[in-house]
Amino acid sequence: MLYFIQAGNKIKIGKGMVPNRLRIANTWSPEKPQLLLAIHVFNEHEAEKKLHAYFRKHRQNGEWFEINFATAFRALLDLNIVPDVSQPILELPVIPPIHPEFRRWYLGVDWRVMPNGNPYLQSPEQVQNDQAALKSIDTNLEDLWARHYREFEKAFAKYKGDLDAMIAIHQMATSLK
Repeated sequence: MLYFIQAGNKIKIGKGMVPNRLRIANTWSPEKPQLLLAIHVFNEHEAEKKLHAYFRKHRQNGEWFEINFATAFRALLDLNIVPDVSQPILELPVIPPIHPEFRRWYLGVDWRVMPNGNPYLQSPEQVQNDQAALKSIDTNLEDLWARHYREFEKAFAKYKGDLDAMIAIHQMATSLK
């Protein structure tokens, strides 16, 4: 997803998971960042590259540009990133609130055998005894939820909320892969 985030008189032009990027922007910006636009475009990587090149004279730092929203939006049209202005697809991802049992489920699953799993590559027992790993998981819980909520909710419904069964079945299924 292509997005514009504003902090003060600067706009960050980027692509990726908007809730994550907005949360991270809160940590590096001295001013409160605000999401101005999140939009699906055909090729987000190419669109971001075009916009960065288009505004190179206005670049302040990294992906931050000293421009206003009208100028940024107009560039979407001028560069044919949004070809039909009468039908823009503006969307924020709709992610449900984090389920109270998600953290326990995530910590119980053996992510070593899963693609894009736990970066620590430890067993669930090792992760639960590693304070740095737990802190990282807690810090990134929103991102982990965004990546895994569909899988969690499907299993939660299938096993009627029996978290221990969800974890056991998930570990058996992934160990067979």
